[in-house]
Amino acid sequence: SGTTLGGKIAMESYLRGMIQSFDETRCLKIGCDQGHHNYLIHTGRLQWNATETIPTTGISYSTIARNRTTRVQRIDYFAQGEGAVNTLSIFCNDRKPATLRSMGLVDNRTDEVLNFDGSVSPVIHQFDRCLEINGILKQKEADLWSDWKNKTKDVLVGIQTSNLSSS
Repeated sequence: SGTTLGGKIAMESYLRGMIQSFDETRCLKIGCDQGHHNYLIHTGRLQWNATETIPTTGISYSTIARNRTTRVQRIDYFAQGEGAVNTLSIFCNDRKPATLRSMGLVDNRTDEVLNFDGSVSPVIHQFDRCLEINGILKQKEADLWSDWKNKTKDVLVGIQTSNLSSS
């Protein structure tokens, strides 16, 4: 499991490759997407020009003008817990008795999820599978909504009052 990020050309190439891979295999099982992702990344199929015909099939999946340079320039890999997106599901399942906090992956003061180097994870993916984090985030969400409602209560009433009085 993981996350894919990129610019317009890179993501278009990636998504076209994923669609082609699904079309070719017709795999409908849960998890096929991970296999297709690994295949595209590790075979270098995304490095071809997005407007060129992919050699293995003879099919061109692109509608981009052929005059443009539309090549995936670079693919960066980040191991779990090291990049901008920290995918937590690997740690949170019935077979893993340890908690993220006990593994040092949650800051005890702030309840923020951490990368392995101790930096705060900018984005956490699949947190809903971690009861420990899910509870913390649900409480933070409730607090944010409450704060927002309290801060905007007077503003909303003022707008409604001014609209009513001006009509």
